[in-house]
Amino acid sequence: ADTPPLVRGQRGHARVRIGVPARLVTMNGTSSCVLIDVSQSGARVSAAEPPRIGATVIVERISPELFGTVEWQRGDKF
Repeated sequence: ADTPPLVRGQRGHARVRIGVPARLVTMNGTSSCVLIDVSQSGARVSAAEPPRIGATVIVERISPELFGTVEWQRGDKF
């Protein structure tokens, strides 16, 4: 099986590129998203209508589901 590439960014933790469709759940509802990558310290997600900074989110349809708080947002990514 192929191993996803690891990428090191500014955070210092290796990121694993995923690029899979998922479902974003917030207090405002549910929408489609793409889980771009994950690391020990967080994840990068893309959505047509990204949640605001400080929003609590759940990324579903992946195992395990991801739960967190939006720390930054630029364009469609957060």
